[in-house]
Amino acid sequence: MRYVQPLTPEQRELLEKTMKDDVSFRARSRAHSLLLSDQGATINDITQTYQVHRVTVSAWITAWEQHGAQGLYDQPRSGRPSKLSPEEQALAKQYVKDEPRSLKSVVERLAQKTAKRISMSSLKRLAKKADLRWKRVRKSLGDFRKRICLFRRLTLGESQCRTWVMADRASTALQLPPLPPSRAQSPLCILGG
Repeated sequence: MRYVQPLTPEQRELLEKTMKDDVSFRARSRAHSLLLSDQGATINDITQTYQVHRVTVSAWITAWEQHGAQGLYDQPRSGRPSKLSPEEQALAKQYVKDEPRSLKSVVERLAQKTAKRISMSSLKRLAKKADLRWKRVRKSLGDFRKRICLFRRLTLGESQCRTWVMADRASTALQLPPLPPSRAQSPLCILGG
């Protein structure tokens, strides 16, 4: 049976702190498994607890013994290199800032300028890394119109439901015709007020 080498009080404290406070789930799991191993839990017990292979737990113990606290964390993994150089990435970010609503045109502009074509998802990842955030632009007020129409049907009658005017979008105040006296006290009037 293989166990972690006996831990010093400082190492135990570090592992307990990592297990409780670290943002990385994997680091917390590894720290807990090392503490369990120090308390006498076998590799098989730890594999059942974390639903991982025994080779994985053995690798956690080895990484701890060789690298200490750094062995708890995943090392950076290689991936495909970016198609764009850092200068081209800066240019892409600038294009996204210039035209945040039209990423397709940004991709086309970038392809014309750099002769390199990237996908929309790559452009979105690049924008996300640059802390650029955007949300889909609401192009239709259809749902809002339906609610106003329902309000008008309930308060003014069927014939008044065809036309409505919305004031400046910043104020979102509705310009509704005055209510008939019989319906002026209706609780639904709050929506139009």
